[in-house]
Amino acid sequence: MQLNNAATNLFECLPEKDQNLTRELNDYFESLRQQGDVEADALVNDTFGQPKQQNRIAFNHLLDLTDTLAKNPELALNAETLTAQELNEYPDELVKYFSPAEAPDWIDEEKLTLSGELWQKDMLAIISVLYSISLPACYLMKNGIPALYQTAKLTSKRYIYQRIYETGIMLDAVLSPNGLDVIHDIDHSAEEHFAEAMSKTDPDGQWTKRGRSMVRKATTTEHVDLTKLEDHLECSHQATQKSKRYIYGKGYVTAKKIRFLHATMRLMLMNPELFPAHNHAKSKKNFTEALSFVEEPYDADKLGKPVNQEDLAYTLLTFGYCIANGLEKIGRRWSLKEKEAFLHTWKVIGHTIGIQDNLITDNWDEAEKMFLVIQKRQAGESEQAKVLTSTLLNFFEDYLPPYFGINKGMAARLILKQLGEKQTAMIMPAEYIKASGGLITVILYALSMMVFNIYFRVRRVLYKLPVVSVFFEKTFYETGLELVDSWRGVYSRKPFYIAKDANEWEIKQGVNPSFLEKLTSWRHKLFNTIGIGIGLVILSFISVLVYAFSILIEEHKYEAISGWASIGFVVLGLYILRYRVKKVCQSRPLIENHSRVEITLEQAKAQE
Repeated sequence: MQLNNAATNLFECLPEKDQNLTRELNDYFESLRQQGDVEADALVNDTFGQPKQQNRIAFNHLLDLTDTLAKNPELALNAETLTAQELNEYPDELVKYFSPAEAPDWIDEEKLTLSGELWQKDMLAIISVLYSISLPACYLMKNGIPALYQTAKLTSKRYIYQRIYETGIMLDAVLSPNGLDVIHDIDHSAEEHFAEAMSKTDPDGQWTKRGRSMVRKATTTEHVDLTKLEDHLECSHQATQKSKRYIYGKGYVTAKKIRFLHATMRLMLMNPELFPAHNHAKSKKNFTEALSFVEEPYDADKLGKPVNQEDLAYTLLTFGYCIANGLEKIGRRWSLKEKEAFLHTWKVIGHTIGIQDNLITDNWDEAEKMFLVIQKRQAGESEQAKVLTSTLLNFFEDYLPPYFGINKGMAARLILKQLGEKQTAMIMPAEYIKASGGLITVILYALSMMVFNIYFRVRRVLYKLPVVSVFFEKTFYETGLELVDSWRGVYSRKPFYIAKDANEWEIKQGVNPSFLEKLTSWRHKLFNTIGIGIGLVILSFISVLVYAFSILIEEHKYEAISGWASIGFVVLGLYILRYRVKKVCQSRPLIENHSRVEITLEQAKAQE
């Protein structure tokens, strides 16, 4: 086996959990660190390479067009539509990049459907796990985080909301039903199958179709072997029985945007001379430029290319593999079929964003081995990771109650229980680790996990009733979307847009410290409203359990109390989630003063 030729059976060569890599395998993974994305890198270089930086604005407009097409693809079919006319102004290779791609044979539509159902059913739980395990697991990568540190704006609390918001909308785009849509081309008609079979059976006959009949144009009267005709007819039908399939949808377009953005960041970090704004950022008085100045050129020899194949494969697994694992730790257990369906969606995403096919899998055991192998190679302690984790914890603190240090301790304990003590120590400052062990925090966390375990067990039974399942799933899903939207920041850059350079991050006009204080207060209110609503629904489910137990032991007094309690809790909880949450969302503070308000560096630091 030649590993350096991107072996398709790489997973068969991976060692079990407790074994080290062979030298050949280790060298292969090292080679992956110097590999970016040949196709996307070439397209980005052609689009933005010197002297084409001005193409950024045009490309960002193309992203808007692709969003429109993902929702209404028929607009591209009519040459008279403005969308089609504007698309014609772009280079063919760029338009083709965002066009539907032929689906590999291994794409399983049933698994994509099941994955979409899991997202709608467990969206809130998935989001909570995402930020307590997926991001921290990425921070463990000592050679992968520098690119994240320099470009992702996760090192400061002021940027964290926008980045987490972008991650949330990416998840909904790719995981929601039909986010990754598989489009079927039309199949041959029966007459076309017959014509194809006749031509193969009697290649010299010059058969042609006239009306509903087949006519032999050749004058020879050679015998036609009907046995062969039957064989060719069967082969023709089997060959076209599976019509061509194409991947499209908002999830596909979002994944292609991310792939292009990755390639753009590689170009920016490895070719700073193409983006002179780097050289002048220190002289700018605007705090966003001053604070996000990249001090040194990216060391690709030491760290590997930014967003390289190994880092991409590992990051994909922090979604597809870590989320399912993390859900189990809070009481939500997926079957192996569900886990592998979820993994399958991320395999499709990995293929779409340019990860080599031999690095992606929808087999649970293979995913586990790959994750542990890369983590063992790259995990390590770093100050950058601790800064990133502190910023993430600040985000959690904004939402959790501030009493008795619960916000600080619970946020840290969520991560510690997902990662484990050894790995948490690599990325989390000591003050947070200490706070996670506080007596009140430990008791409260244990009680919360016990409640969640009971809730998921009762829910598994109640969701067998279709009416209950559909109604609750819709309510929780819509609540999750409102929560994700609340993370939308105050910066002018649209999600996944290409920046002027690796440091661009401009605050909206009219944003000042007073507005930011109102926005934070509103987020607290929204989170508390959602928390109360979900808490009441969980209490109603627990009351149903008590009600069933009371019937079993014939305790009629408790039966009546628990029965009415379950009805009261669920009605009040659903009222809050379906109506009060929307009311709070509509009260999001608006920017009143649209004149430019410059925030000084000192004010910015004070806001942290």
